[in-house]
Amino acid sequence: VDPSIGMYRYAEVPSDEPAQMAVDRDAILELFAARGMSRMRLSELAEVLRCLNRALFTDGKLDRLLAKFFRSLDPERCEGDMFDTLVSIDHFLHWLCRSGLPRAPPQSFRGSRHLVLHFDINKTIIMSDAATGKSMADIANHVLAAASWGASAVGGEWRCAVAAPSVGRPVGDDGLLFGAELLSYTEHLERVLPGQGNKEAREALWHRFTWTGEPGESMRAHCDVFLAALQLPGNIVGTAAAEQAGLNGTSVFVIPAFFNLLLHLQSRGASFSLVFRTFGRDLEAVATEFNAFCEGRHPLFPGACFDGRDGGADYRISFQDPRRCGTFVRRSLCGSEDALVYGTLQQPTLGETLDFYRDASRFPDVNVVSGGVDAIHHSLRRHFNRRGTLALRDYFPFWRSQGLGKGSGKFNGGKLLVLEPFTRTGAHQMFFDDHISDLAPKIVDVRSHGQPEKVLSLDLLFASHLVRAEPLEAVTNPRYFVDHVERLVQSMDRRQLVRARMRALLLAAVASGRLGDAIKATREAQLRDYDAWSEQRQRRNAMHRIASADFSAAAASQVEAGALRRIGRCSAAVADAAELPRGRSRPHSGRSRPSSDIGGGVVE
Repeated sequence: VDPSIGMYRYAEVPSDEPAQMAVDRDAILELFAARGMSRMRLSELAEVLRCLNRALFTDGKLDRLLAKFFRSLDPERCEGDMFDTLVSIDHFLHWLCRSGLPRAPPQSFRGSRHLVLHFDINKTIIMSDAATGKSMADIANHVLAAASWGASAVGGEWRCAVAAPSVGRPVGDDGLLFGAELLSYTEHLERVLPGQGNKEAREALWHRFTWTGEPGESMRAHCDVFLAALQLPGNIVGTAAAEQAGLNGTSVFVIPAFFNLLLHLQSRGASFSLVFRTFGRDLEAVATEFNAFCEGRHPLFPGACFDGRDGGADYRISFQDPRRCGTFVRRSLCGSEDALVYGTLQQPTLGETLDFYRDASRFPDVNVVSGGVDAIHHSLRRHFNRRGTLALRDYFPFWRSQGLGKGSGKFNGGKLLVLEPFTRTGAHQMFFDDHISDLAPKIVDVRSHGQPEKVLSLDLLFASHLVRAEPLEAVTNPRYFVDHVERLVQSMDRRQLVRARMRALLLAAVASGRLGDAIKATREAQLRDYDAWSEQRQRRNAMHRIASADFSAAAASQVEAGALRRIGRCSAAVADAAELPRGRSRPHSGRSRPSSDIGGGVVE
């Protein structure tokens, strides 16, 4: 399917290599969702379905399916004329949604763990912000301002130095990073207009970044591509189905990449829970479109089934069910005074107590879980152990009181995420948020269950649990969330393999009776420290030195002249623990990272 030109093409499948992918109704709907041809003969329809999956659409099943559809058109017509009949693709789609389609057995998901997927809303799965009055054009300009790289010239003027935007600081063909003087327009404005008092002035400049005469005028074409990817097809705009799904304009609300992830997980047989996380009041707007998707009423994804009608889990958001929505109330960094209140999204002010919820007339169905982080974790774990959706409002006043996540290496009081010690079958939690920084979780307050004082390693969190959502990529890449979930699952699977191997090596060393000699020899041999995360850490720090560096006029002039300074290659080589020769291991001094970050302390 090529929706960009409104046509479809046949895919030749060799007769000796039938399609192995598990195709279900959603894949068929996607195939015929292309804008263009509105009618085709049933014989052509049969060939498309057969080529798509010969294993699923055998001759017998295909004949019965199309005969059933043909009889629905006109019960009195002779079936001898069936395959020459011209039929409406739109009619076939709606019939298919109602009648269903034989489902192939889903492919097993690569990871065996239950996934708990936390999603921020603004600039993560939606690209507008009604609360602050930001339009899609405003957000598009802000996204481009953060992804366009240039230099500050003498006098404070910023000049773009790249032809195309990128979410990371540009890297040369030889793998070297450009000099630290290269900065985004967003970073530039944060330097020349610092502080909360200049926030409105910065935003006003961001929002017109690509306008004519502005510093990002050369990025206008990329801004147009970004906005075009958010437009609804013309044949959907203004339809009853669009309005019922909450799509009242010409643009999408929830970006398609999010829905593509859910369809992907379903087709792979993955076990997962969804958790919507936001500081604001946008959950109701998201619920309208999300529930339409779950019920198969979304015009871009007709026939999707996430409401339990197929015998599976019901993922719809329900604000009437007190077990499926709630709000955090946070009071202390240690977490002992924190609470989770189910059954409402209303919050007390920072100075009010939980007595705020005592009025039964206002809060008839609330369930207050007090007792701190541990009590909250045990309550959420019961929800996360089953498939479904939870809508949670986080507590912005406390995060603001703690400095909005500035600084690293400490708890930030933001969106609470409690991780359990690593186990083979425990739930795998992932958090997507555009405010996550590459140098700190910033908006996500990550805690370790059983070790409440422990600040977890950033390398571990970014490898397996946290994703900084990048709107530029999430909007333009339909597989954006799919790719990141797959990456985090692979990382967690790899942790399990490495941990099992290290455990086997240590047990073998103990059984040999020579462990003491080995430890003594290791101490006597002056071996270099080994840090498996060193290259990633140095690369990340080099890419973001701009955040804390001081700029000089000489450096800015040098960049303006085009003499970009290069940063040297990272000196520490990354060793792969899983690929060490069997029976050998490199010593680790333990000074470079906290113990128990990998494999629950077994390596240390």
